[in-house]
Amino acid sequence: MNQGGGEDVEMEVDLGFSSEKDFLLQGNKGCLPCCCGVGTLYYSATNLRMEPGSIIKLDGEEITLTQGQFWFDHQWGNALEPLGNSRCKVARAANVLTKTSHSRGWDWFMAQFDGNREMTMYAPHTDENLAYYWQAGEEPPGTMIVAVKGQYIDAEHNVVDMRGNLKIDKWVKSIKSSNPENYFITNTWYPDHWEFQFEDMVPEDIRHFTLTPIVSGGQTGYNASGAQYSEGGVYIRNPDGRLLGKGFAESVYYADAHGNIFHLAGLPDTPEMRKLMEPPEPSALLKLKGALYMAWPPHQRKLKNMLEKCLEQGLPMDLIK
Repeated sequence: MNQGGGEDVEMEVDLGFSSEKDFLLQGNKGCLPCCCGVGTLYYSATNLRMEPGSIIKLDGEEITLTQGQFWFDHQWGNALEPLGNSRCKVARAANVLTKTSHSRGWDWFMAQFDGNREMTMYAPHTDENLAYYWQAGEEPPGTMIVAVKGQYIDAEHNVVDMRGNLKIDKWVKSIKSSNPENYFITNTWYPDHWEFQFEDMVPEDIRHFTLTPIVSGGQTGYNASGAQYSEGGVYIRNPDGRLLGKGFAESVYYADAHGNIFHLAGLPDTPEMRKLMEPPEPSALLKLKGALYMAWPPHQRKLKNMLEKCLEQGLPMDLIK
């Protein structure tokens, strides 16, 4: 479908790719997030190069493509954040004793630097930053600082785990929809500039850099459920403004999606319906059973070991629960 206006144009694509680097297995040998039977399988091809002879056809006109660098992600499973019911009894028992998390979503990035080097970065949303989500007022949110983790891949495909901080100090409003009859304009503020500061596990010249969208004005879309996201290509620059490469930025679940979800399902958007969408509060009896189950020391040790494995993947506590 042509969403850029004008008449539809027939397009044909014939592309070939190769890479001198192996696949990057994200997380724990390709499982991210993986926590108590909830999670996804995930791998990336971080440095694909276009093969000679690749072409595209637009309205019958053949265009030969001479070069290009690409990134391919494949992630699938039963939960992205993770959501769902854990298969671990200790996690389910401990969950009824903790405060319900209200955060969903994530910010994800890939970066391809000069020198045949790449990064992948991930910053899950947390309850500490709830004031920056679902914002649709006249003024943009302030400066948000979050912890970020990821992996650095050098020219020889050596992979290094890394951690640092991400600062978001510029925002853009989502004021468009390609199908406003089914996917309502949310007027939500989305990140429009990202500044990363990493520790010494990566080369000095790429420890501090910024990402800026290639396309101004925001690039939001909607998935089939009605949830809105923002994603698109970015320029990578050092603090002095020198171009270091290009990448991709993705921001998910910044917008209140209930209106779209109810509309697509043919349901009314009422306070009663929204109440039904909230996680139910555990009963007093269920909390008592959970407390008795977790009072046994072997269960406490099992929970501690499980949480340590989950935290090694960079999952914050409010997403593990």
